[in-house]
Amino acid sequence: MNFIESIIHSLKKYARFEGRSTVLEFWYFHLFYYSLWFIPILINKIVFDNSEKINFFSLFPIISALILLPPYISVTVRRLHDINKNGWWYFIHMIPLIGILIIYIICSLPGTKGINKYGCLEIK
Repeated sequence: MNFIESIIHSLKKYARFEGRSTVLEFWYFHLFYYSLWFIPILINKIVFDNSEKINFFSLFPIISALILLPPYISVTVRRLHDINKNGWWYFIHMIPLIGILIIYIICSLPGTKGINKYGCLEIK
């Protein structure tokens, strides 16, 4: 699955928490999610030179982050399912400073081969 296919596949499963997702799907969606934050903020800093005025580039990261939060959570939960962990492990994110690092390390582990208690991995 390439970058665009992974993003489309994750968005089609907007808020579905059952099933599994691959390492590439997880990383591609996280790259997409954070680029929608970083690129407009960078453009805002360069073009508008830290102006205090509210413009499209200052609102876009907030709006896109809120809209994409359900698929962000669901792809992470499905990735945890692929390594045979319960979706509640997602709440490790709540640990300040190191929570996201722990999740990224756990989600980088290889997935379970074949069928696990969360089903079979669908690769499209």
